[in-house]
Amino acid sequence: MEWTMITAHAGAENTPANALEGIRALCAVGADAIEMDVRDIGGQLVLSHDARAEAAGLTTLADALREVAKHDGLKVNLDLKHFGLTRAVAGQAQAFGLLDRTILTGDVSDEEIAFACAAGIEVWCNDSLLPAGADPLDGPADKGLEVANLDRATAARCLARGPRRLSVWTVDDPAELAMFLRAGVRNVTTREPALALRMRAALRPSDGEAVAAFHRDWDKFPGPARLVGGDHIVRAANGAARRAGFVEGATCAAVPTANRHRGCLLAQAVGADARARFDISGGMARGWLPVAGRNDLTVHFSLRMPPEDAR
Repeated sequence: MEWTMITAHAGAENTPANALEGIRALCAVGADAIEMDVRDIGGQLVLSHDARAEAAGLTTLADALREVAKHDGLKVNLDLKHFGLTRAVAGQAQAFGLLDRTILTGDVSDEEIAFACAAGIEVWCNDSLLPAGADPLDGPADKGLEVANLDRATAARCLARGPRRLSVWTVDDPAELAMFLRAGVRNVTTREPALALRMRAALRPSDGEAVAAFHRDWDKFPGPARLVGGDHIVRAANGAARRAGFVEGATCAAVPTANRHRGCLLAQAVGADARARFDISGGMARGWLPVAGRNDLTVHFSLRMPPEDAR
């Protein structure tokens, strides 16, 4: 499975959208890219999602790119809010050495696409640029572009046809994040980049064999079962666990349970001295089973016990 790029949406992690302080905070989150909304207001390139009469008080694109340039490898997704910005934006990206780390989305005309590609700037095609009725995947290819930048509902319908051709926005729900990450889409733009990064890490290739074995042995188990690391992050979940709210990449504690996770024995089921642990209380049987050959993983299951008079 190929690695999915994580882009922090403007204003992600409850930061002020398109403000310099928010950009600084998002640069430090660890995402692969951060998104900014770009407009020309009064002849100045500034960051703003909505149209404004004047640029006073807005962050300039130059100041924002200066922050990005401080972080090696960090990319920037410039969502252009109207046509005619590409040449000026490219000039500023070049000034900060960011041409090869800049991705354009939004309003980019065919002429601007040609200019950007010639300048070494990547362009992802929003379906708003396509003729009415055009196929959301084939349409970008007709423009010479590889990646379609689609809303999550449209992307879900295209997922089976070519996940590596999809950049998906804006995905905040853990279950949806898990779906797109498992599929290996090119990019996910999210307001929850820290969560998305944890979820992506939970799908690391080194866990592939353990995840496959878990699904083989536990998918038909009637109660919730999940493959959990010593860091309490879920690596895999069976159907019952997913219905209860557990998804790959989230911590177990993120899902409320009847006993609020009291008496968790995970710490005793991982590590050098790991061994199986069990607890029967409150009408529930719970178990933590070490994974053979992996002292950092355990299978945690739970099953409601029948009433005394039914035994």
